[in-house]
Amino acid sequence: MTTLKEILSVLQFSDLTLLNEQGDLERVVEMVDITETPDIKNFTTPHSLIVTTGMSYQDDQSGLISLISELNDIQVAGLGIKLSRFLKKLDDEVIAFANKLKFPIIEIPESWNLGSITHHISSFILDEETEKLHFALDIQQELNAMLMQGLSLNMMIERLSRLIKVPVMLLNSFHQVESASHHFHQHSEHVQKNLNYFRRF
Repeated sequence: MTTLKEILSVLQFSDLTLLNEQGDLERVVEMVDITETPDIKNFTTPHSLIVTTGMSYQDDQSGLISLISELNDIQVAGLGIKLSRFLKKLDDEVIAFANKLKFPIIEIPESWNLGSITHHISSFILDEETEKLHFALDIQQELNAMLMQGLSLNMMIERLSRLIKVPVMLLNSFHQVESASHHFHQHSEHVQKNLNYFRRF
């Protein structure tokens, strides 16, 4: 899953700016929609990034507050607004309301047209998901190879940890540790504390 934070961290999109400090950039983006109509909530899907020039709100930005509320209710990832021809600056009330919901508002600079930004972000999302799928398949093949080689469970867990570059722990259905990578060997008390948390559920 691709997040707004990942998109904004790419050099290609470095000129896109988060306008409200409390906007949640961990929201997942699955697609990009262009709209100039206020009723986009009826035609989009959750986890979309909506991009617009804000043409419908050039004379009264209060409508943006209603739009943000509706989009947030259906779990839209965020709103990208091109601040140039129709809207030069967002009202403080709009920013404050978006911050209250932690709803991200992204400024799209004049150098981008909406069709182009939609195409490039969509391509980035597709490439990211394809890359993650290939990575998952590579890991699966590696695990299959380790099984065929007859490696012990401990060796498999250690190798998996090095492959994905994170600590790995295997628990059984009773939340008991079956195996763990070397990261946990010197922190048994911390591990036990975390296991006790899971056992509450």
